[in-house]
Amino acid sequence: MTSEQIKSEIYAMGEKARSAARALAILSADQKNGILRAMAQGIRSAAADILAANAVQLLANGGSASMTASSNVVINSAAA
Repeated sequence: MTSEQIKSEIYAMGEKARSAARALAILSADQKNGILRAMAQGIRSAAADILAANAVQLLANGGSASMTASSNVVINSAAA
């Protein structure tokens, strides 16, 4: 990826973030909390896959078995 492509991607991400901020600004606290709870549940539901993918990346980038995701990342399974 060239520096111009990276710059373009970052600008696009910034525009998406601004758009999301405008959409979130009109929501109530309860609505925002509901969104956060749903996001947290999605992360908890995908915890095994997230940790496995992280372990693969760590090992592929020179990490050791002792640096796998399960030893570095904890996903709190407590309900929100």
